[in-house]
Amino acid sequence: MSLQEELKDILAQTNSLAKKAQEEKREFTDEENDQILEWKQKADVLRERIRKADEANEAFKSLAAGGDSQGKGSPVEPARTAVAKSYGQAFTETKAYKNFQSNQPHGTPVSITARGLHVKADPDPLSTGLPGAIVPQVLPGVTDLTYPQPNTFLSLITLGTTTSQFLKYRQLVSVTNNAKKVKEGDLKPLSTLSTAVAEAHAFTVADGIKVTNQELADDGVISSLIDSVLTRNLASYKENLVLNGMGGTDEPNGILNTAGTLQIPFDTDMVTTVSHAITQLQQTVPGIGVQAVVMNPADNETLNLMKDKNDRFLSNAPFATGPFTLFGVPRITSSIVPQGKVLVGDFHSVQLLQKTPLSILAFNQNEDDARHNLTYVRAEEEYLLMIREPKRIAVAAIAGAPSGNASH
Repeated sequence: MSLQEELKDILAQTNSLAKKAQEEKREFTDEENDQILEWKQKADVLRERIRKADEANEAFKSLAAGGDSQGKGSPVEPARTAVAKSYGQAFTETKAYKNFQSNQPHGTPVSITARGLHVKADPDPLSTGLPGAIVPQVLPGVTDLTYPQPNTFLSLITLGTTTSQFLKYRQLVSVTNNAKKVKEGDLKPLSTLSTAVAEAHAFTVADGIKVTNQELADDGVISSLIDSVLTRNLASYKENLVLNGMGGTDEPNGILNTAGTLQIPFDTDMVTTVSHAITQLQQTVPGIGVQAVVMNPADNETLNLMKDKNDRFLSNAPFATGPFTLFGVPRITSSIVPQGKVLVGDFHSVQLLQKTPLSILAFNQNEDDARHNLTYVRAEEEYLLMIREPKRIAVAAIAGAPSGNASH
């Protein structure tokens, strides 16, 4: 068994023990606490051995290459997978970036290519001291309202990978449920699916910024710019594509422009309308788990400020803390959702599949940038969008929702 497999086995045993304790709604026993501490010590030793093995492997590669660590010409990173806690960190850990950084301030012309960037989860999820740690462990499919994590619209849908440039897929329109109890020898029931053929075409999303060569040479500065600006802008644009599409031929339609979603008309006020949406979803798709209510921040504010006849807030008071829900369903805001509309439902059937992992390129091969010591940093990735079962999502019209006191 390799070192990585040993570490994975320890983490799997730890998670299994934590899941068991959570299902039994109890604290860890003394024996289990001792076991966890023992596993933690073994995991630390394995991580150190893995780190040393990785360093030795990199040293061997450098020696085998003749020790030419500086290289000649433009540092171009070959297509490979770089893994770190953020895309900015993954970029600054590539050989191409390290070569550029070591050649400063004489590293022009700039040409850095980092392909196949991936980020990884917290390596020690049981440690509350590490950034990104999740406490407590939450079972799959369960929303933790006691210790809520920051939620975005993209966190609701299914994210995956693909190798296809174009796909024809079956979009589920309706299901006839004929399940029943049968006796031995009886004819077994047959449920029917009504489907329609839909198409998914790969599309590229990209954005770029100009930075000074000094900013580019500082790994902390360029890493934070990539994480706080480029990846944020890409995420916002992907959210817009998933919701609204592009509107052109062979381009994604988006949820709001896909036929088959449940359309809920306005009735009385925002709360009543959303209630109708939840009810109609549950009647149309038996057993559905309503995942979230997604609304524009302005409509969310209207909901937060609704009061009863005695001028008391119906939702959490302005200075209160706690989960923001509607009929027990988490509320998530998105500025991409048009004001006056609310999306309610189970968004797992919306699939955003990554065809080409995030690549970050930095170059200044033009006269203007070279003369001003500027470098263009570009991030891009490629996706396919599939909306498998539109009727699991309801689009409710709340344009007539009152902004003043409610009559509740």
